[in-house]
Amino acid sequence: MFLQLTSVMLNKCFGSIGAKPTGTIPLTEIPQWTCPMISITLPGDTKVTVITDSANIADFLDTEPALNGANTPKLFPPGTRELQDAFIAANVLGSLVTPGLFMLGLSGSAGKLHPVSEAYFRRTRTQWRGGNVAWFGERAVERALPLEEWVPLGSEHREKAWEQVKVGWGRVASDFKKSKADAGAAGVWLTGGTPVYTDLVLLAWVTFLKHAVTEKEWDDVLEWDDGLWKAIWEAGAPFRANID
Repeated sequence: MFLQLTSVMLNKCFGSIGAKPTGTIPLTEIPQWTCPMISITLPGDTKVTVITDSANIADFLDTEPALNGANTPKLFPPGTRELQDAFIAANVLGSLVTPGLFMLGLSGSAGKLHPVSEAYFRRTRTQWRGGNVAWFGERAVERALPLEEWVPLGSEHREKAWEQVKVGWGRVASDFKKSKADAGAAGVWLTGGTPVYTDLVLLAWVTFLKHAVTEKEWDDVLEWDDGLWKAIWEAGAPFRANID
């Protein structure tokens, strides 16, 4: 049976099956559940194992004997966990993920959601932005501003958001190339020819941005940083859901 869940249903559904919260709803202390989540019964067992948070899921898939053979690819291959953790800690929040990215991504993606999710998304993201002065700066006080007016096409606000994203992603690209060189890795991915967890984190954010901005803007992104983001996008095709 296939059950389509909207974002409004996640907390109730995931909480009811024993999934651990992945955080709290912004500006509150209310537990929050987010995707991805897996619910699995291992071969020869009757117990249902429920795991939330992508890093926890990756750890489980890598280390559970029943799911691994001699040649099973790893998201955290032996000897790479320290490298990956350091890269993510240094690059994701503050360089890859910035207020500018959220302004572009949230305002551009709302209209692509399920109608029930869209209404919830618009309401909660507007409230979230309005309460995060430290993150969004002066414009955070514009609590009632519709998403489409955050960074409208042709505006100075949009231009500044893009400047912030380009600078931040440039720092990520520089560190990515250095980490690859230090590891002696060839190919697109951080450690070589097969993507690891860090690569999929980058691919996820690239995908988020791609589906939120205009074609012209996306074409510009593909030219950044000697084509790194284009290479990640194209090499990541087998690992992306087809949502076009």
